[in-house]
Amino acid sequence: MATLASRGSGRLGSELHVTLWAYRAACLCMLLYITAMESSGRTLLRQRYSVFDRHETTVDFGRGEAICADAIIYGYDLIFEHWGMWRQMFWLGVPTEQDPSDFQVIQEMLWDQQPDVVIELGTNTGGGALAMASVMHLIEQATQGSPEHKRMRIITIDPRDFHDPAFPGDSCTPEKPCKRPDTNPLWDKYVTFIQGVPPEAAIVERVRGLLKKWNATTVLVSEDSSHAHGDVLSNMRAYQEFVTVGSYLLVQDTKLTRMWKAGGCSEGEKSIADIDACYREGRVGPLDAVEDFLKEQPEGTWQKDKSREYLAYTQHADGWLKRLK
Repeated sequence: MATLASRGSGRLGSELHVTLWAYRAACLCMLLYITAMESSGRTLLRQRYSVFDRHETTVDFGRGEAICADAIIYGYDLIFEHWGMWRQMFWLGVPTEQDPSDFQVIQEMLWDQQPDVVIELGTNTGGGALAMASVMHLIEQATQGSPEHKRMRIITIDPRDFHDPAFPGDSCTPEKPCKRPDTNPLWDKYVTFIQGVPPEAAIVERVRGLLKKWNATTVLVSEDSSHAHGDVLSNMRAYQEFVTVGSYLLVQDTKLTRMWKAGGCSEGEKSIADIDACYREGRVGPLDAVEDFLKEQPEGTWQKDKSREYLAYTQHADGWLKRLK
C-alpha cells in the first residue's frame, strides 16, 4: 500500500463522518433494522455504491439478527483505517502498509503469472517491493530446473527516495524500529528503484529500455501511487502499454474513493438527490480513475477479475484488471 505522497494525507480524517453503527442500521439487505434504514437516506446511499463482490448477501446470525455482507466488510475497512492497522504491517522488518489478505492474493497472482517484470508505481517505504522480491525468490527456487524457471525482476518508481528520513512516517517507533529495504540482499538481486514521476516521458522511456534489455515477455503493473484521481489515471494511461495479454494492471486502494465520497458528498445540508449526484459525477480517488480509464479503452480489452476478490474483503475491489487483448 505504498504511496507517492504521505499516507496520512490520504487517509480518513476528522472530516469523514462515518458512523459504523448508523451504517450498520442502514444496509440494504438488513432484516432487523428496516425502520432505521428507511429513516436514513444518506447511509443507504453509501451501501448503494459498494463494489465488494456479493456485497448484498445476507448474513443471518440467528436470534432474529441479520446484516448484509457489505456492512461487515466495509465496517472492517473503516476499523482498519480508524485503528491505523496499516501502520502495523511489516515484511522482514520493513513497513509495507499492505493488507495481508490482499498480499496473499498478490502472491498467488505472482505465482500464476510468473512475470518477468513487475512495475510498481509508488515505492514509499519499499516494503511492498521487498515482499514481492521475497515471493519471486521462492518462485525461482520452486521452479529451478523446470521449463517454467525464469529470472524475475521489479521496477519500482517514486518521486521520493525511500531513504528520505520522512519515510515511513509513524510506522516506525523506538519500540518497533524499521529496517531499510536495501539492507536485505533480495533488494539488490530483484529490485531496480527509479526516482521520478511515473508518467513523465523520460521515466517511461527508461522503463521501456529495461524491459527490452531484459527481454521481458510477461509484465505486470501495480499502481499504488498517491491515490489521487488524476495521478492514478495518468499512471494507468502511461503504463497500460506494458501490461502483456493475460497479465494484470492492479490498481490498489480503490476503497478510498468510497471513503472520501462518504465524507465529501455528505458535507453540509444536501438533499438525497444532491448526494446521489455527487457520488455519480464526482471524480475522486482510484476507483473513479479505474472507471474513467476503462471508458477510454476498446471494448473487451480489460476485465475486472472478481475471482481475485474471493476473500470478500479487499482494499482493491474492482482494481484487479486483467488484460484480455
